[in-house]
Amino acid sequence: MRGAGALVLTTAALFLTSCERATGPPPPERARRVVPASATACDLVGALLPVENVVAVPAQAEEHSTWGRQVALDAELPRFPSYLAEPILRVAPDLVVVDAYQSEDTSRRLAEAGISLHRLPVIDDLDGAWRALTELGVALGRSDEAARLIEGQRQRREALAAAAATRRSWRVLAYSNFSGQGWTAGGGTTLDSMLTLAGLTNAGAEGGKTGHRRLTHEELLAIDPELLLIGAGPVEGAVSPTLTLLRDVALLEELSALRDERVVVLPSHYFSTASHEILGGAELLAAEVAAREPSLR
Repeated sequence: MRGAGALVLTTAALFLTSCERATGPPPPERARRVVPASATACDLVGALLPVENVVAVPAQAEEHSTWGRQVALDAELPRFPSYLAEPILRVAPDLVVVDAYQSEDTSRRLAEAGISLHRLPVIDDLDGAWRALTELGVALGRSDEAARLIEGQRQRREALAAAAATRRSWRVLAYSNFSGQGWTAGGGTTLDSMLTLAGLTNAGAEGGKTGHRRLTHEELLAIDPELLLIGAGPVEGAVSPTLTLLRDVALLEELSALRDERVVVLPSHYFSTASHEILGGAELLAAEVAAREPSLR
């Protein structure tokens, strides 16, 4: 799941299910002015709509959305820093696509202003992303496009599984660090799905552990994964901030993945994805592991 927001996603989603949801008017038959309000929404909307039909994107799309990095920024779309009603109303959308955890107050204000809302479900794996694509395709009048995309991804998943069957399933730990606090991803997370798709074993899910949880340096050392998977950070081409932090901890000098330079750094838009781009992240991860495999033996 995505970044810091993903760490509270499940709790927030459960809370929101108990609250009255804002409902705007039904979506137009063919939405022409769409605002994807999160990085996940950017990936899903961007996969189904031409960029001409997107009128603004969140600032985090630059780091956390594959589509945002590749398309939206080139188109110089207006960006808004957070999910607030004012900057979204300013671009006069006919549909806003929001995540389950995003502000209900903002959604209510948009609905009261007559803006249609489409809420994405909580996405924990690739199948969940496909369900989200199917539902969004209906809302956008783009069901055929969604079906074609999913079918293409099914074929890619099959190819990935066939390649994974020829390799050993290395123990990999997905690790991130926010302001000195380490985190890892257990079962039931998008990173767990990515590792599984790549044919790898999620060391963070051993012992039946699920969800995102804090991880001390001592716990990291005890797990001692064969490979460490981290995000690249916000500055393209720069050393990952997480990797820098790990290398500065004397206790972790004995962590074999660090000592033997068995660290895979994924671009942030893959490491934090909660969209169908889980598959793209898995393909890149599998390719990285395949290239390094001779040195891992």
